[in-house]
Amino acid sequence: MLLAERAQAIAAVRAEVRPLVLGDRPSREALEAVRSRLETLAARRDLFGPDAFAPSRPPARFPLGEEPDGRLSFSLVVLPPGIATAPHAHGTWAVIAAVAGEEVNRLYRQGPSGLLPIEEVVVRPGRGIVLLPEDIHATVVAGPGHARLLKLYGVALERAPRRAYDPLTGLPLSAAPAQAG
Repeated sequence: MLLAERAQAIAAVRAEVRPLVLGDRPSREALEAVRSRLETLAARRDLFGPDAFAPSRPPARFPLGEEPDGRLSFSLVVLPPGIATAPHAHGTWAVIAAVAGEEVNRLYRQGPSGLLPIEEVVVRPGRGIVLLPEDIHATVVAGPGHARLLKLYGVALERAPRRAYDPLTGLPLSAAPAQAG
């Protein structure tokens, strides 16, 4: 029963957000509407609990669906406390909502001599984040427990032109392989 309910809830969200984000590059406002919808879905913790999504070893990504061409890549990601990413830009838009736990996102902009911190957003239940393709961020999972995050990307990360940045100099590195970030 829970499996069917989860599948229906995911299908409903995908159907609702598809017109907002497919086609031309979606606006930040359209992605904020998607964020609101993902936060509502993430509040259904019973649909995404450890009983159904128990990783053998976190971090783990559980695909929840994507378009045949790799767009609208939707997944549940389970990350252990303390795991961190270096500054990077996904090269595609992203909307992230928390089912459980906290992920600290440090946002940056490229300055003349490297990366400049501009904001810190703590993704937790009820508070997600929207990232445009060029937005640079670094993450760390805060708190004692695992973070369970719903992540929706414009295109599957394996296909996105992700760009990593040297954490010391802030200078772009060559295109980096996709990661959970």
